[in-house]
Amino acid sequence: MKSLLQYPTSTTPELNFNPASGNITIQGRSIMINAKEYWCDIKEWMLDYSKNPAHTTTVNFQFEYLNSTSTTEVLKFLRIAENILLNKKTITINWFVDKEDEHLYDLGLDMKQLTNHNLNLIQLN
Repeated sequence: MKSLLQYPTSTTPELNFNPASGNITIQGRSIMINAKEYWCDIKEWMLDYSKNPAHTTTVNFQFEYLNSTSTTEVLKFLRIAENILLNKKTITINWFVDKEDEHLYDLGLDMKQLTNHNLNLIQLN
């Protein structure tokens, strides 16, 4: 399986998905108008990866901002990632958020409640 790498733009996040190491990072903004279309390939990559994941997978989210459509797509991504647990593998989800960003912190809490993941909320200075 190939890595998925994408540089950030003013409306799309940086993607760094390494299937060999199990490290998956999404950071930046996700505020594109066509978020559903944009996230389609990302969710497909995760679906493929979840069929034969690394022994340990770490997913790091560090968003500056998410629009409502992107929020829905991130939730779908997390639900697909739950398949990793079915393969008796370990997954860690880290949700990094600026200490002063209550909106993204609350969104992380919502994601934790809406999925079967033990999502780690990590506040940054």
